[in-house]
Amino acid sequence: MKPSIHRGSYWLPKSSRSIKIVWTTGFSGLSMVLTVDGRDLRGTAESFWDFTREPQTADVIARRVECQPTPTPAEPVRANCQGDDAQPIIFAHEGWGPVRIGAVYKAVEAFLGEGRAGNRYSDVHFEDYEEKGLQVSFDNADNSVHAIYFYNGQRDHPQFAAFCGQVDKGINWRSSIEDVKKAFGTPVRQFSGNNFDGTWTRLLFDGIDFRFENERMVRIGVPGN
Repeated sequence: MKPSIHRGSYWLPKSSRSIKIVWTTGFSGLSMVLTVDGRDLRGTAESFWDFTREPQTADVIARRVECQPTPTPAEPVRANCQGDDAQPIIFAHEGWGPVRIGAVYKAVEAFLGEGRAGNRYSDVHFEDYEEKGLQVSFDNADNSVHAIYFYNGQRDHPQFAAFCGQVDKGINWRSSIEDVKKAFGTPVRQFSGNNFDGTWTRLLFDGIDFRFENERMVRIGVPGN
């Protein structure tokens, strides 16, 4: 069976009789709210996107099955962060140190160590460096860096530690949406909406982008296209 394109999933209780379930690629996905109906769960599924697009909906019925024993949860991933004055700097169009747009896979691996293989598509494939808080996509044609994503507690990527770094122009994880706009100017594009039990905003600039959830910066992307 062909694997799902959704690389992440999670569930949240809504009340004593309802639950929310989410599958996501990190940019788009499917969420559903289900309510107890006898031995079943019934509700509605709705698509969501990281850009403006009309969502699709469908009715859902979930049937009860026997569960396997719950494994012992792994220790949460943590980053070994230094003080702000020693944090690495992310640059638009470039990236961070040897992890930069156009760098070859071997150079990135030599710097970061071995990553965990992520999704593979027709044009790119992903490597996850969870303990360091970043994800890199490589071009399938020449195995060079295509895009870089730095994380800080994005809801659908809980396995990533917070990346211990900041952007040039004085932007860091504590910066607000207005701080980013003051530093980088008017966004090339801006998207916003409500999902994941809160608000989200994505600001796209030339060579870099920023994602906020409930007005907190959770991801920085390079080049962000």
